[in-house]
Order: sequence, then structure tokens, then C-alpha cells
Amino acid sequence: MKLFKLFFIIILTLNLSSCHSSKYVVESDYSYNSDFRRYKNFTVINRINDGKDSSMYNLSIAREINDRMKIQGYKSVEKRPNLLIFYKIYNQDFNFQGFNQPQMEEFIKENTNKEEEEKYNPQKYRLQQGSLLIQLIDSKNRSVVWQGYTSGLFSDSNTKNERIFRGAVRSIFDQYRAFAEGYILKANSVSEITK
Repeated sequence: MKLFKLFFIIILTLNLSSCHSSKYVVESDYSYNSDFRRYKNFTVINRINDGKDSSMYNLSIAREINDRMKIQGYKSVEKRPNLLIFYKIYNQDFNFQGFNQPQMEEFIKENTNKEEEEKYNPQKYRLQQGSLLIQLIDSKNRSVVWQGYTSGLFSDSNTKNERIFRGAVRSIFDQYRAFAEGYILKANSVSEITK
């Protein structure tokens, strides 16, 4: 099982999962004020399905987020999580403010000491009906530290297709290039033991 996790780390690091072609916009933004190396655990927030608005209640999406976070070394907890994860499906076209930023792994690697302030470069997107937005929120300061989104995946005819939901979450999390605190070190020591 540990070798299985190490295999996924290698795949994510090499970004092999993004080799599939997608006709949809898949983007993400992150906060320059966040230290992604210190997060260890999370919880996915599922709003109650009241039958009127199911845009924040989808077990397929919640399960896929949960699985993806675990692959990246995070632990799912109910009490005192470092990260709160929210998601929403938008059923109408809308304008969205994103940011043009360096790749996340470059930012994490180069900003071990934050000497100079990074500047946000706004980017406007027109997201289409059926967009999925996933936000990771720092539970201490209640601020969004990362958000990923994809546009136009869902139409009225495929809102129940679990494969589309899972694929959308995977595409979005291909953009989230951070691992839980200490996870890479643990995985490297496992690979040394198995040699």
C-alpha cells in the first residue's frame, strides 16, 4: 500500500495525469500568504441537500475530493482540520475573477523565505453552465488559500453522471501541487526501506 502511495506521488509530481486532453477550462489560484507545507489534514464540507439547491451536495464529488487529498498525504478529520474544503456547481454562465500566477510548485519551492511580496495579476474568465469550483480554506484565519475550477462540464442531461464528476475533480486537483506536511519525507523513507 505504501508503494502504491509513492507511485501516485511520482505521477502527480511528473504531472502525468494532465496528459489527457480536455476541451474545458481548468484553472486554479492560490494565496501568496499561505504556507502550504504546514497543512496536514482536512474535512470536506457537505451542505445539507434540501432538494432545492444541490450545487453544494454531491457525494461523488465529495468522495473524489476526499480520495485525492488522501493520495496527497492529507488525513481526513472531523475535529480541528487545517483545511476546510467547499465545492459548488454553478448552473448558469458567470464571470469569474482568477489570477495569472507562477505554477504552484514553483511558488512553494521558491518561497521558503518570503523576502519580497508577490503581486496578483488578475485574469477574467467567462465560466459556462455546469462549472465546478473547489475552494480550500485555512480553518484558522478563514481565508481561501487555493481554489480550482473547471467550466462547462455539466449540462442538464449529464448532471447525474458520476464519471464526469470524478473526472472534473481530478482535473482540478491536477492543479493542486502541494502535499501534506512531512508526507514527501515519509514517502522517501518508505522507498529507502523497500530497496
